[in-house]
Amino acid sequence: NSLFLMALDNELWATRHAVVNTAESGYDWFRVLIGTGDIQTISVSTDGDDVYVGTTSGGLYRLANMNSAVDSISGSTTSSASNVAITNMTLALAGSDIVTGISIHPQFSNRILVSLGEYGGTSDQMVYYCGNTSAASPSFVSKKGNLPAMPAYDVLFEYGNPDRVLIGTEFGVWVTDDITAGLPQWEQCTSGIDAVPVFQLLQKIENIDGSPNGDIYAATHGRGVFRTSTFLGINEVKDQLESSLNIY
Repeated sequence: NSLFLMALDNELWATRHAVVNTAESGYDWFRVLIGTGDIQTISVSTDGDDVYVGTTSGGLYRLANMNSAVDSISGSTTSSASNVAITNMTLALAGSDIVTGISIHPQFSNRILVSLGEYGGTSDQMVYYCGNTSAASPSFVSKKGNLPAMPAYDVLFEYGNPDRVLIGTEFGVWVTDDITAGLPQWEQCTSGIDAVPVFQLLQKIENIDGSPNGDIYAATHGRGVFRTSTFLGINEVKDQLESSLNIY
């Protein structure tokens, strides 16, 4: 069944019947997380088994075994039979800035990225990477590299390259070809969309018929949504953004 998640202040609710509902089953909403601080962002792994939640106070939580949470008995925080395992990863992040974006690698779900965004916050480290989220003590490493101090609003693993990452910031889209480097080298991709705030990044992995796609969408503040249909190497990104981005 499909999983539908909804944040209500400091609570996360789920249902398996948002798409297909019957009078007999009802929507059967059940609460899977509570008391974490106001929820800012949610990310779900490709297989649907892991859900990550970021809050406005710098909180980061992992909910595992979500495929086994099918109703209020197997998934609710009030149920002693809940299958959901909640891990608090907040202390692994520096400061208490707003967690604005979370990206789970589409092929390797133990790798995640977290973006932080807040003027006047406690940290200027706006991008964190973790390659071992399933470990007993996951470790997060700052990947600021040569980025200037600015809020980051979203982050994205590029499907075609396991180490390539894009981030949406106060000053447009930035990209690195190797997020695993000790000091990643970021390039600003301003051609076509300019250095405007980018609040959301999404990649369409496949079409409705199952054929591969790869389009990347960037949602901006005040300039609409842009799309690039072909993502090339780091040196080609600027030209590609300039030639093939469409505004909606």
